[in-house]
Amino acid sequence: MERVMYPGSFCPFTLGHADIVERARKISNLVIIAIMNNTSKPEQMFSIEERLDMLKELYSQDISKGHIKVISSEEATVDCAYRHKCMHIIRGLRGLTDFDIESQMAFTNRDLSNNSLDTIFLVTSLEHTYTSSSNVRERIKYNKSIENLVPNVIYDKIRQKYINL
Repeated sequence: MERVMYPGSFCPFTLGHADIVERARKISNLVIIAIMNNTSKPEQMFSIEERLDMLKELYSQDISKGHIKVISSEEATVDCAYRHKCMHIIRGLRGLTDFDIESQMAFTNRDLSNNSLDTIFLVTSLEHTYTSSSNVRERIKYNKSIENLVPNVIYDKIRQKYINL
């Protein structure tokens, strides 16, 4: 498979997200991580530019080797996928609730693409079943540990912005 797109708001990017990226790399020559503007989540910890910089730092070696590309987009997922010549979207699933939500999104994207854009679901590794960006944000709100939920680069950026951790 030539290239796939992994879209999301990634605020913040978690070890669960990183797990999906690593597994997507096994099935594709290029994984495009697309930081999307999710209007249903108006209050974000980091700007899109900050998230873009963090992910470029996190994946700098993979970017230089051409295995990963990190982009941001405010367009529809289908349009972004087409622009970057991706015919597959990667999505991670933690459980049945995710499947219900993600399958509806997959059907919508497939419909909007005239049945040419497919979604590949990767079930998260067991240790990341309860890892989510909202869980991380909630822990930060109450000054609880997040070290085991986010990559070190992301943890350092969160600590710089939220000193109490």
